Amino acid sequence: MTEGTERPWNSRSGGLVFVGILFIGLAVGMITGQVAPFVMVGLGGAFVAMALIGGVRGRSGGSLLFVGSLMTGIGLGLLFGNAAIGTILGLGVGFVLMALAQRAGGD
Repeated sequence: MTEGTERPWNSRSGGLVFVGILFIGLAVGMITGQVAPFVMVGLGGAFVAMALIGGVRGRSGGSLLFVGSLMTGIGLGLLFGNAAIGTILGLGVGFVLMALAQRAGGD
């Protein structure tokens, strides 16, 4: 590669990041004995990582951020014993991030 050029992320490397973060959540859940909350948080983190890899612009990036924050909110709600509050919090953060991503993308 020449100096100053970056190798772009392709769909395969993004998928590997997704699966890696999901497995990290599963491993932490198995260690702590609370698999469901940590798998949900891992899913949320994986969706957010996919949005960041893709450049977080437009509807696709905003949708990934929305789903990621929703999953993270549900997981944290399960972890702390109140899934409804976690879902509402995840929805709120998700809508804000989706709106910001769509505004940045010009959609």
